[in-house]
Amino acid sequence: MRILMNHFQDGAKTHEATALALDCLCQLSDCVPSSLHRAAALLEDILPADVHPVGDSVLLQLLVLALYSHLVCIGGNNVIALAETLCNLGQLSTFADKMEEFVSILTESCESLGEDYCTMEAAPHMEEALVSKILFTSDGRAALKVLWQFLQHSSQWVLGQLKVLEPGVQAPTSPSAIPSTASRPAPPSLLHTMFYMGHRPFDQLLAGAWEPDWTSLLHTPLGLSQDRLWTQLSRRFEFQEAQELLSEHDATVVASLTSLFSSVPATPQLH
Repeated sequence: MRILMNHFQDGAKTHEATALALDCLCQLSDCVPSSLHRAAALLEDILPADVHPVGDSVLLQLLVLALYSHLVCIGGNNVIALAETLCNLGQLSTFADKMEEFVSILTESCESLGEDYCTMEAAPHMEEALVSKILFTSDGRAALKVLWQFLQHSSQWVLGQLKVLEPGVQAPTSPSAIPSTASRPAPPSLLHTMFYMGHRPFDQLLAGAWEPDWTSLLHTPLGLSQDRLWTQLSRRFEFQEAQELLSEHDATVVASLTSLFSSVPATPQLH
């Protein structure tokens, strides 16, 4: 936008500013979010046959509309004239080549997104930042504690799902329940933990000789029954504290869940 404003200050005409605006859009095509690409593709699939976006590209139409809105907010005779020209862009054959160039660049950009492409949110450094932000909250720390307790008491089940248990060891059919009192199962030797995952050496994982099926593990149905679910749920501190010590919201949630699970014989009565 600053480039366009400077161009007007140098005495540029509306026609020249329009050409510059299209050139700028071409240069910024790599910065278009992938979500906008997907939204434009969805809109193109449902457009009626009698609707023709600018340059026959919904994405170009969206970007031109965004630029138009910003120009209108800035105001000024020259700027408004540029905005009005952008509105009629599809009817101006003068800029047909530049619009075709823009669409061609976007097409090549989409085709070049290979399997290694990821959005900003999926980049490793962004994932670490987002996870750290969550873990700084009380809910994040509580969730991490629950996950750690699950891995401690259900490590044999996890190793069984990954098919790395020691030969002859029978894998549990379901994860172990987390005991109500704080406890920790006997860990394997430190040397084994440092260099092995189950019976497989870590070197195989690092060298790519072994690729655990994490997707299959994460999609394994746990088959939680109602009584098992209540057993785990009722061990949360909110269900152990006296209701008058809870916030109004937490007390309401506890009462609702207790009522929901009241048909389970093991459901304790809260006082």
